[in-house]
Amino acid sequence: MEKLKYFISNALKLDDSKEIRKQYYKKVGAKTPIVLLHYLFLFIMVAIVIYPILFVIGSAFTPGKYPDTQSWWPDNASWEHFSYLLSNPSKYPFVSWMLNTLFVALFTIILQVIFTLFSGYAYSRFNFRGKKHALILLLVIQMVPTVAALTASITLYDYFSRLFNPTNSEAVAKYVAYLFLAFAYAGGAIPWNTYLLKGYLDSIPRDLDEAAKIDGAGNFKILWKIIIPLAKPILAIQALWAFMAGFSEFILSGVILQAATSSVTDWTVPMGLRVLLMGGYYGESQETTYNAGSLMIAVPFVLLFMALNKQITSGLVQGGSKG
Repeated sequence: MEKLKYFISNALKLDDSKEIRKQYYKKVGAKTPIVLLHYLFLFIMVAIVIYPILFVIGSAFTPGKYPDTQSWWPDNASWEHFSYLLSNPSKYPFVSWMLNTLFVALFTIILQVIFTLFSGYAYSRFNFRGKKHALILLLVIQMVPTVAALTASITLYDYFSRLFNPTNSEAVAKYVAYLFLAFAYAGGAIPWNTYLLKGYLDSIPRDLDEAAKIDGAGNFKILWKIIIPLAKPILAIQALWAFMAGFSEFILSGVILQAATSSVTDWTVPMGLRVLLMGGYYGESQETTYNAGSLMIAVPFVLLFMALNKQITSGLVQGGSKG
């Protein structure tokens, strides 16, 4: 404990990170076999995580249908799989898949952020009967896997399509299916995101609410003027998660879209990439083209995460500090 206090007190005084490390190694004795084992373990875990990513990147540039298992990077690297996806719309309309997925993802963001914001604000700032039990129920609902609710989702889609597409028009059916997927993705994430947002809002002092009420502000104005600006980090995280849902889920989207439309152009990216991997539509598996498509949809997420890294990290730390 004394060593820890010494390190913290000196860390607060020193501005140079190198000097902090020197003091730490000198006084605490960090260069021990146990610490070296910790670093070795972390290195192994990082290698386990990084190698599959490198393999996907390398195989995306490998000519042919199958990756080279002898080396992660090919000797004759080529862009043929990327150009094949972008210039062959009659067989693999990748651009249309991306646009359809973006449509679903954007609606998912809007629905999830709106519903989660109001529910999280209610749980954080108001007291009502059954509040504690309702929070527990939210976590219990989150434990139910998506596959277990597949039959119920199909039944709900049947009612949903009858309501918004009574004439059973195929031109309207695909947009009804996209909208239903957005509701399904947002609804499935609301329980956990509500719990996470509630913990984040609990860390915001209630004195701000009281001061605003003294000035005549109502609950909605407090939410709009005070809570939302302070909750931007956690809302950005939830928006990112909602955006990822449309690009990662293929079981429900496969069932719904195949029932709604017969055109391959109306698919989403997960459905199209699954066909490339399994060869279920054209009877041929193209693993390297699949990896190229995966890389194309992964790059925007990596860039977005790097751009919002500070804000996302701040939101996760503060959101998990209270619950």
